[in-house]
Amino acid sequence: MSAAELREKIIRSVNKIENESILEEIHSLITVEEQTAVYVLTPSERNAIDEAQNDVDQGNAVSSEKANEMIKGWLEK
Repeated sequence: MSAAELREKIIRSVNKIENESILEEIHSLITVEEQTAVYVLTPSERNAIDEAQNDVDQGNAVSSEKANEMIKGWLEK
């Protein structure tokens, strides 16, 4: 069975379903499939990531815990 034939068979089957919870499950399954597509970074996004990685490599970063402590200190002033 080709992909096109299988798609048509699935569509016919789905069109017969009256149970809303089953339709919601099918929708969830389709949504997961759509979300698994590979995201391609733009050059500016790639550049921002590279710059951030360089900052980390050079020690110009703090842990989440340290950042939270710093923020808490600023808010208490």
